[in-house]
Amino acid sequence: MPSAPRLTMPWWSIIVRPVERPDLERTLRLRELTIWTTQPLAHLADINLPTLIYLGDKDNPQGYDSARQAADVMPNATFVSLAGLNHLDGFLESELVLPHAKAFLAGVLASAV
Repeated sequence: MPSAPRLTMPWWSIIVRPVERPDLERTLRLRELTIWTTQPLAHLADINLPTLIYLGDKDNPQGYDSARQAADVMPNATFVSLAGLNHLDGFLESELVLPHAKAFLAGVLASAV
């Protein structure tokens, strides 16, 4: 079986290289990627769709804070903190999540009429 070709340059040079060339499209894509990774909340303010964000209060504190901040920035976001749940429990304990999801969807439907 033939082996895969080896890269002769660091993996990050594939990303950095387009900036070194006068290729506007690639440069703009890299700039957009940089904005998303350094200022992710700035883009969330443009999302005007009703959005439900839920997380267990025993989740990773950084993730919990980020989710809370995202909900605060998004104009039509609803944040639900699920007491006593960690990250995985938020997916597995559907009987605790479902009432919040139903109430959220009922509100979305009521505002659409």
